[in-house]
Amino acid sequence: MTITVPSTKRGDDWSLVGVYKENGVGVNITNFTIRCQLRDANLNLICELTVTKSNQTTTPGGFVLSIPAGTDTTTWPIGNLQSDIEFVPYGGRKKSTETFLVPVVEEVTK
Repeated sequence: MTITVPSTKRGDDWSLVGVYKENGVGVNITNFTIRCQLRDANLNLICELTVTKSNQTTTPGGFVLSIPAGTDTTTWPIGNLQSDIEFVPYGGRKKSTETFLVPVVEEVTK
C-alpha cells in the first residue's frame, strides 16, 4: 500500500480521505477502532487526529482523518511529520499502515 498525502501549511487545516481495503475491496469498518497520530522526527507527539467514518453502506471502509477543531498548527515544525493509521477490528488484531510523511511548509501569505 502506498499512501500519498497533501502537504499542509502552518496555520492551515488539514485532512486526508481514505478507504480501508482487504484484497482490494472496501471493508465495513463500523466496529473498528481507528487511530492516527502525527509525530516529529524525534517521535514527539504533534497531534492526535480525529477519525470520522463514512457511511459504511454507501462507502465501505471510508474514513476521514482531520486535525481536531481548535487545534493551533502555527507552531508545528517545518519539515516532514511521520504517521501511520492503526485499525483494530472489534475483538481483532491491530493492523497498521506503512509509515507515511506529512510535509509541513511555511505559509507565504500572512
